[in-house]
Amino acid sequence: MEISSHTRRKFVKTSACALALSAIPCQTLFGQTLSRRLDWDSFKTTPQYASFVTAIARMRTNTNASDPRSWTYWINAHLNYCPHGLPYFLVWHRGYLYYFEQYLRTVSGDATLTLPYWDYYKSATIPAEFTSSTSSPLYVPRLNTNVIQALTSAPFSNTILNFQRGTINSFEPSVERKPHDPVHDIIGAVMGTMQSPQDPIFWLHHANIDRLWNAWINAGGGRLMPASTSSYWSGTLTYGPQMTMNRIRTINTRSRLGYYYQNESFPVTTAAAPASRTAVGRTELAATIPGTAAVLAATRIGDAPDGSETSGMGWRMIAAIGTALMTDTLQAAPGGPVPRQRVARPPVREFPSSAQRPTDSGRLSLGGVRNVHLDEVSVSTRIPLDAAAVNRISEIVTATKNFVAAPEGTATPPSTTIQIVLDDVRLTDAGKNGGYYYNAYLNMPSSADSNVLDERNLLGGVGGFAIQTALHHAKQHGDHARGSSGPQSGSAQLVFPATRLLLDASQEELAAMTISFVRVSGDVTPAGPVITIGEVRVELSSDALE
Repeated sequence: MEISSHTRRKFVKTSACALALSAIPCQTLFGQTLSRRLDWDSFKTTPQYASFVTAIARMRTNTNASDPRSWTYWINAHLNYCPHGLPYFLVWHRGYLYYFEQYLRTVSGDATLTLPYWDYYKSATIPAEFTSSTSSPLYVPRLNTNVIQALTSAPFSNTILNFQRGTINSFEPSVERKPHDPVHDIIGAVMGTMQSPQDPIFWLHHANIDRLWNAWINAGGGRLMPASTSSYWSGTLTYGPQMTMNRIRTINTRSRLGYYYQNESFPVTTAAAPASRTAVGRTELAATIPGTAAVLAATRIGDAPDGSETSGMGWRMIAAIGTALMTDTLQAAPGGPVPRQRVARPPVREFPSSAQRPTDSGRLSLGGVRNVHLDEVSVSTRIPLDAAAVNRISEIVTATKNFVAAPEGTATPPSTTIQIVLDDVRLTDAGKNGGYYYNAYLNMPSSADSNVLDERNLLGGVGGFAIQTALHHAKQHGDHARGSSGPQSGSAQLVFPATRLLLDASQEELAAMTISFVRVSGDVTPAGPVITIGEVRVELSSDALE
């Protein structure tokens, strides 16, 4: 896969006439009728609600797995073709939802039916229509129905300016880390597995993730999609033997797929902006337009609003992003506040150390610890590193800082990156049904706001969903992004890019590198050991900077 090499985005002024876009009726775009995907609370009051329930009931009773009008077809498509923790995660799911929506219309006989979304930032409890009656087509057994502990504002930070996996400070891996994976984990049961499309709430969850992608583009502030001419959009997406989609169709929901969302703005966060830190890959400009309450920011996206495509860096537009300058305190309406809480670093526990060694082609372990068991008690572990290892990490961090500070296009990204690897990761029987996950933080301070931690220290989530998808992909393809050291024996490997989290670290912090596993539990959650990790290590890799 080829990806854009741009890791710092310049914010470019453009004509204020783009403000006129806001006056275009939402139902049409230059003569094209658009479908509007509604929030569940609005959707359930429309005639399409009955069509939706009817379609799901009919699909669930269709036993022909090769028929796209059956429920099983879409479960198998997810099992066979979906990339988790890999490039095109968002792109693939956008096409997946689009085709599923087409078959909802076919099965229901309602050509106006659209796929609703569940805005858990507004209401974190699964809608009652999915839980109140075991005879409903929308019902499946679940462990939990409230996902508030899965939420974060990190993907909406004004430092997340790039889009695709494989670029630093990018939206795709950020939104997959959280809230995507933890929503699966907290709900648990089948939602915590690769067969999660069995649960009807899956479709509303992923519609919301797709909506947040649109919100990220609309927020402006220098956020940048790959241009429509980029090789990123080459190739096709597969959903079955006779069902594919050109990747370029997913670049713009309005001009390419004919739909938009009822609300395409970020959730609200309530705490004051935290202290500033190094803004990697960030150049921004904002201007308050006299006579308005809006703050405007420019962004570049792949398609112009009329559906035409431009070359080079893509079409430049101005988008309203709220009533305050872009800070870490995001403001958008409607929507509820992102939950904020202070989190204390767990105490450091001693574990047996592991030695430096090559671990794979292009990979070198600088040191680690072994036999880490995770239960309901959060824990931290310090990785033993010798002076030579600390100096090598410091050199990579310095080279990366120089790269991101250089004028765009004048520097080459470092050839070596830093990763935290969890190897030989296994679920216990108690851990397989979900209802929990762990935030894995790098060099967590003694206490900090949860959303600040998610932006500055979060490596990723460690839960049943990530582990089971890693095993699944490893068995299918031998992938190393979320690969496995022994898929047949049920041991997974989770790999977390870490360079970006170390750019502000002191020499002392580099020498005392600490990984914290902070337990997050749903209302119903297992007790005792749920995950065992054979090794936690710091690794040098030739993988792309991310």
